[in-house]
Amino acid sequence: MMSPNRLHLDTTVQLSRIVYSAEETLAFDAELAGVEEVSTTSLVYREFLRTIISDIEYLHTNTDELIAADSRGFISLGRLSQLLGAARNRYSQRSIRRLHLVIGALTNQFARTRVRKNRVLRKLERMAQAYCRAFFVYTDRTGSAKEVIFLQGLEPPGHLPEESRRSSGRSTLRHAARPFPPRPLFPEGAATFLEARESQVTKVEQEMSAAPSKGGRDDKLLKFLQRLKANDGSFDFTGRLPKYRQKCWYLGDLLIAMECPDGAAVYSTDRAFPILCKALGLAHHMGYRSPAPLGSSESSAT
Repeated sequence: MMSPNRLHLDTTVQLSRIVYSAEETLAFDAELAGVEEVSTTSLVYREFLRTIISDIEYLHTNTDELIAADSRGFISLGRLSQLLGAARNRYSQRSIRRLHLVIGALTNQFARTRVRKNRVLRKLERMAQAYCRAFFVYTDRTGSAKEVIFLQGLEPPGHLPEESRRSSGRSTLRHAARPFPPRPLFPEGAATFLEARESQVTKVEQEMSAAPSKGGRDDKLLKFLQRLKANDGSFDFTGRLPKYRQKCWYLGDLLIAMECPDGAAVYSTDRAFPILCKALGLAHHMGYRSPAPLGSSESSAT
């Protein structure tokens, strides 16, 4: 199947093309190289920060606080796997998988298994910064870096997260004295955005309800949409969204699809998108599928 000329990247694709193996990254990049226009959204970036960047911060913080260096300042890289084992009750299986990839990418940068602790911490910081820079660029067919169009329809004026502002191609990941950005909140403009598109939300709810449970139906999204309804059956986004701040992320895939530019196809490996795109009248691009998506708005509650 030929790739569309315009692609709108969701969180699964952004995570997979940046964080997965070198072979997978090359495959995604080769496909995007033939695309005229690539876009993504501020919500995808927020999910990116609260999944993979949060995972890296977890390793950074716990390496710093829980792994004691020897008298020469060295630690064993094997201790990172022990930290991962300790995280199993805290994180979902997708988070654990992402942490495995982070540890693998980190250890590949060292020729020895005993490394100075401060070098490990700096490598983790630089890894997060490199991932954030990669989020905003892709390589075109000439081999040149091209900027991903960054859509901000859910952000009220002046409320765009500081960590997403860029200068000279760099992500301003560093905040004051801390090397990682604050964990992002759900965008404040989501309620207004959804109110203006209530008929589309209703159509998505109808299509999702009619889908079989094993056919891509997003039950978490369906249940949450029910919670957002007033007694008369209409949606009350402004009044009810603030009451469910953590569960708001279940709306992630819906909002990402709704921000897709005219004429573009949504590029996602997430199983819910065929139904979402059908309901919204959007083209859905499966493209180069990784063996298993690394994350999505469904799993980003971790």
